[in-house]
Amino acid sequence: MDPFHTRVIGRIFLPFAIICWIYSFSVLVYPSLKTKIISIYYVICFSYEAAFVIILIVNPDFIGTTVNIGSFSIAIFLFNIFSIFTTIITGMLFTRKSLESDDKKTQWKGRFLILAFISFTIGSTLEVMLFLDPPEILRTIVRIILILSTIEYYLGFFLPDRLAAWLIKED
Repeated sequence: MDPFHTRVIGRIFLPFAIICWIYSFSVLVYPSLKTKIISIYYVICFSYEAAFVIILIVNPDFIGTTVNIGSFSIAIFLFNIFSIFTTIITGMLFTRKSLESDDKKTQWKGRFLILAFISFTIGSTLEVMLFLDPPEILRTIVRIILILSTIEYYLGFFLPDRLAAWLIKED
């Protein structure tokens, strides 16, 4: 499978990932607004998903074209930007709660989550902006940034006790 088709397959699951994140975010940060927030995102994400699948079946060229790595249509580009903004804004609101905690371990988790959301935003933005045929080194840098963000997410959500003890001792 060429890189463009791999990226298309990745975009099919993006709305589901956003819905899962928004559900978790709204339950933890804004439980009283959960239904409203989730309803808005359901409409946006499922409309996008339905249009994406229909267009993929009817005429895949409307989704994007293959020119080496490929480029996406404006609708997919805009949904990717929407997803990135959703992630950074809700991520910062989410981590603010962690940083306000009296528990030092939770504060460290918040610090790692801030790094994760920033790294993910930078990496995702660069990936979305790289159309056509970016240099291999730039693609590698983007992948490294995204890999670092997953490590930071892991530390932000599941900070190992040994690392937490070492970090808190350093405070």
